[in-house]
Amino acid sequence: MWAEDQDPGRARALIERIRALSAPRRPVPAPVAARGARIPGIRAVLFDVYNTMLACAFDGTRADGRAFAEACAAMELAAAPEAAPRSAELLRAGIEDEHRECRARGIAFPEIDIRAVWRGVLARLHAEGLFPRLPDEGGIARFAIEYECRVNPAWPVPGLAELLEDLAGRGIRLGIVSNAQFYTPLALEALLGGSRVRGCFDPALCVWSYRLKEAKPSPRLAGAALDALGTAYGITPGETVVAGNNPEKDILPAAALGCAAVLCTADAGPGTPAPEPSAKAAAIIGDLRDLAAIV
Repeated sequence: MWAEDQDPGRARALIERIRALSAPRRPVPAPVAARGARIPGIRAVLFDVYNTMLACAFDGTRADGRAFAEACAAMELAAAPEAAPRSAELLRAGIEDEHRECRARGIAFPEIDIRAVWRGVLARLHAEGLFPRLPDEGGIARFAIEYECRVNPAWPVPGLAELLEDLAGRGIRLGIVSNAQFYTPLALEALLGGSRVRGCFDPALCVWSYRLKEAKPSPRLAGAALDALGTAYGITPGETVVAGNNPEKDILPAAALGCAAVLCTADAGPGTPAPEPSAKAAAIIGDLRDLAAIV
């Protein structure tokens, strides 16, 4: 599914806010040698999002509470000064608690819904007298976006729009398999344009981890997209490319399912160790635009 069914006006406002908080950034490539030739018979491509389609880098200097204070200011929420550092503690604890609960239910690679975590954080701050009021669901979504766009700014990698239009124009089915939150599809619409995104990607082929409460490298995510490809179009894993930046989370699960896995090293992010090339990768590309010559 694509973005959640929600009030169209609220969705537009969130998309506009993401757009206002975003700015161009250059990918930081990993020093990995490219290799690979054209892969014949490909009828579908499943993309990862972060550090594959969107260049991004976590800003730890803002995660200590500064982004929280800036989000409060943007939403005119008069939080106490102590709320900012306290929020960082509660956010970490809330994520750890969610992961622990998921593992207790047998989920090896748990995923959170960040809105539930922020709801708990803000409620706790309010109970401690550090936060003025608990926002409604729309306000919590806005707060999560205000925070995320500050600590993990993202921007499309060069040539992404043209690549998607080229592949879709050739009749290749496009989908997404991503460790993601509710704002991820909204960010793609904000940064690429809603009509382009919806015209290129098939919503039935888009799998977001927060919906499943399970994250990559679990094979369940790519497996769900592959099931949809087979049911809707008769496309097999052997006719499918999975493109991602992470050997463990993208390449190995895709190869194990029978897909042609393409490692994209165009954006490692500042300070991120270069990925170790995977022997399971059908190809390694240093620029996502090179995918056009492979499929």
